[in-house]
Amino acid sequence: MVFRTPLDVEASAVKRSLHGYRSHLPLIFFIFLCVVRVFSYCEGDFNSCTERTDGLEMPSFIRAIDPFLEEIRHKSVERAQKYLPSPHSDLLLGMVIGIDNFRKLPFFKEMLIETGTIHVVVVSGYNISLVYSVVWALLGSFYDRTKLGIGLVVAFLYAAISGFEPPVVRSWIMGSIAYLGRHYGRSFPTLKVLMVSVLIMILWRPAFLFSLSFQLSFSATLSLIVFTSIVEKNLTFVSKLPELFREDLVSTIAAQILVWPILSYYFGRVSLISIPVNALVLWTVPIGTILGGIFLILFPVGEIVSRLVAFLAYVPLDLFVNIIRVFSFLGISQLEFQITLVQLCFYYGIIAAALFLRYRKGSAPGSSSGIDDRFNDVQGAVDRDENFDLIQERKE
Repeated sequence: MVFRTPLDVEASAVKRSLHGYRSHLPLIFFIFLCVVRVFSYCEGDFNSCTERTDGLEMPSFIRAIDPFLEEIRHKSVERAQKYLPSPHSDLLLGMVIGIDNFRKLPFFKEMLIETGTIHVVVVSGYNISLVYSVVWALLGSFYDRTKLGIGLVVAFLYAAISGFEPPVVRSWIMGSIAYLGRHYGRSFPTLKVLMVSVLIMILWRPAFLFSLSFQLSFSATLSLIVFTSIVEKNLTFVSKLPELFREDLVSTIAAQILVWPILSYYFGRVSLISIPVNALVLWTVPIGTILGGIFLILFPVGEIVSRLVAFLAYVPLDLFVNIIRVFSFLGISQLEFQITLVQLCFYYGIIAAALFLRYRKGSAPGSSSGIDDRFNDVQGAVDRDENFDLIQERKE
């Protein structure tokens, strides 16, 4: 038996502490580079950066293949509108490939916003994770470099077809890191993967930091990583709910903790029914997305098969549409409430301090191995830059 003096124990603790700090040095350096990059982009005037859009245009390597991608989108729209009525066809296109046709349906889009379900009609982390899972199932595994390369390319093409907007880029980077980790037999804490993905995006395009869709996507994902387990432990009634709704309710509550202040700050209103509505309808989203994806992919098949698959996809979409309609007609869906920037920062400061006190003696949130990106479809907020039109309307 080895006897250790108090001095030995203290020295050992200091070594562990120094090792922990050293392990974070690359991340700290990465953050420093991002700060310098953002400061250079804004030229010291951060107020003007919030109004700039020159850094959000489609990347040149996407523009080079955009005619090919546009042809795919066009054929998808034609196929969906041929076999499905509106707004079901528009909902399917939004879920599967992120096409926003809701400008032509302002009344239904307003219902989605009022019920806090507009996030459903954008491509999210769930879609990217699903693409990787399908490729994994078809190819066997990604332990072979060729198969890994195919998986990365397919996921990239899907992200490009979906518009390569900030939420899609974040999901694609996180998914790619996860599957690269699988290839090399490694797993990474989800929180670190999120932070690295976000820093890569900011370093590449500082304008992302001032994009509403980026802010909502990041805050929703971070909120899910940090607060899901806390919500599960403290809301005891959740365990008594049917399993079909339990996970969606927990995810929605967790996501709203960091998302609602941003919605209040930009839009001046907060949905009062987003939590129960999301809990009721989110189980239809993966079913509709999978069946909708199969429907769009099987374009060479005959009329009978196309109509059969379209009907199967129509069922969950119709449930979603009707539940949204019922709740939007209640007349109590919105609360006019706008917080200031100071209040927004104060709220996040309180949250950060509480989390620091909670986790300083234990493991950090998201420290479990691997990445479970299934939460990313529960953004609980508006995930497209097009919704800046609504912001401008509110300000005017």
